[in-house]
Amino acid sequence: MLEISARAKINLVLDVTGKQGNLHTVDTLIYPVGLCDTVKMRPSEKTEVRYVGKKGVYERDTVLKTLELYEKVYGKRGVEIEIIKRIPEKAGLGGSSADAAAVARGLEKLFLYPPIGAENLLRIGSDVPAMYEDTPQRAASFGEKIVPFDVARQLRFAVLLGGEVDTGKCYRLFDEIGGERPDVQDVVEALKKGEYFTPVNALGRAAEKLCPSIADKKKLLSEAGFLPSVTGSGSAVFGYEYEEKSFENKLALLKNSVREKYKIITF
Repeated sequence: MLEISARAKINLVLDVTGKQGNLHTVDTLIYPVGLCDTVKMRPSEKTEVRYVGKKGVYERDTVLKTLELYEKVYGKRGVEIEIIKRIPEKAGLGGSSADAAAVARGLEKLFLYPPIGAENLLRIGSDVPAMYEDTPQRAASFGEKIVPFDVARQLRFAVLLGGEVDTGKCYRLFDEIGGERPDVQDVVEALKKGEYFTPVNALGRAAEKLCPSIADKKKLLSEAGFLPSVTGSGSAVFGYEYEEKSFENKLALLKNSVREKYKIITF
């Protein structure tokens, strides 16, 4: 039995750079974090996918799309897959992409396939090429142009959960109302030097319209001393810190103000 950790991600910043047809181009910094699903895989006579902690397999589930892609490229092989879910859905933490990326790595290890490549992984989802690498990646264009970036100091995160945001609706609303745009290269340079940066997500304004609790979560994080932002197109709002003591102090303030209102996760 092969066991793989499928790590969630934080979009440290996200810019929407254009649109071609119905698809948007982006420039974003994807940072894997400690929250993860567990993917268990083994060769089998027939293919079976099951989830623990999720209602079931969706019709266009990213794991099914991954299996279809590898079958098309390398031929049909039976595999049994069990995924233990911990990453919340529609929060912007990349759970479905993380599972797909982990299954892709698993298939290559189980059956000794050569790496399938970013252009192919993009067919599964825009975050999958970066999350396949399982290291901090700058993802541009439709997500297939990936370049690793350096982080001089460990980032610590406090994340407030609650509510859901549909990605398609978020992008469509962004087309109508726009959003604040980050200078991604400036943030890359700050991370390389271990300096503080302001996390900006171009989709944040649209996400907040679709999930009004985002504004409250941002306020709570800000009052605790964090610089808040949404991650991805989802409802989760994060704050970060480098220094452990400062992080613990801010987290204590956050817990005191949030109490039972939202779920807090840290990594």
